[in-house]
Amino acid sequence: MRGPQDGSRGQHHGIVGLAVLRRFNLSTDVRAKALWVQPHGDTTSVQERYGLSGLWLERKGEEVRVAAVGTGSPAAGAGVAVDDQITGLDFGAAIAKISGKPGQAVELNVAGASGSRVVRFILQPFL
Repeated sequence: MRGPQDGSRGQHHGIVGLAVLRRFNLSTDVRAKALWVQPHGDTTSVQERYGLSGLWLERKGEEVRVAAVGTGSPAAGAGVAVDDQITGLDFGAAIAKISGKPGQAVELNVAGASGSRVVRFILQPFL
C-alpha cells in the first residue's frame, strides 16, 4: 500500500471503493505497466462478499483472537482492537456469529488491554 511514508506525499486524491470498482472490468499488463478499464454492462446488484463485521479472527491454541479490524467497520466503531480475545465462544461459533446478514445485531465478549467488556454492533457494509 502506498502512503506518505513511501515518498508519494500529495499524490493521493482519494480512495476508489468496491461500489465503483464493481462497475468495471479491469485488465493489467505488468510488463508494460498498463491498466485497462472498461465499463461492463452488468448493472445488477452484487451481493456483498466480505465480512460485514470488519473482523478477521484467528485461532491461537484454544483462544480466538482478533487478527485485523477493518477501518470504518462496525467492529472498529464498537472499539474492537487487534489482539483482543473473543471469550465464551469457540472459533467456529465466533466465525458464525460475525458472518450474518446486513442488519444483524452482534454481541461479543471481548478481553483486551482495556479489560473485559461486551461489545455490540450491527453488521453492515463499510467498504
